[in-house]
Amino acid sequence: MANCCEVTVMMFCFFSAKKKISGLIIGITLVLLLTACAGNAEESSMTKMPTGYPADQVQNACVFFRGNLYCRGSYCEFSSEMKEVGQVTVVDNYNLPSEDYAAAHLEVGDKILILEAAGTVRLFVQIMAQNRLMEFYCVEGSGEKTDGDPQGIIHLLELEKSPKDK
Repeated sequence: MANCCEVTVMMFCFFSAKKKISGLIIGITLVLLLTACAGNAEESSMTKMPTGYPADQVQNACVFFRGNLYCRGSYCEFSSEMKEVGQVTVVDNYNLPSEDYAAAHLEVGDKILILEAAGTVRLFVQIMAQNRLMEFYCVEGSGEKTDGDPQGIIHLLELEKSPKDK
């Protein structure tokens, strides 16, 4: 009794060369298509939000400092008046930071700098991996004076909170 492979080889020998080549091309195409579809199934299960982050993660880079939550603003230039006050010590991309020097979507070791003037505190993070400086805006906390919510960051934070948090 012949096994499955032997039967396939015997059937393959009876076909003409054109049919063999066509069958081989169709077989390879099917294998490639099935392989490609398997990879996309995994990626499609992870829903991305308009921010580019997966739906189950915090939707913006943010850091907690002096009882306030600061979220990513815009890139800027270094100033000699800025002073370093610490570094990011803990990163959790799934929960909003709630302790000083904790962050989301930053790296441990990124430098935290501030610029204090006329009763306002401006916070900056030196993103070490990119060697760039970014200003962060206060969106939640003790109510320190800030420049407001320039990019709708509060709205993004509200979207990510679960009903139990509201």
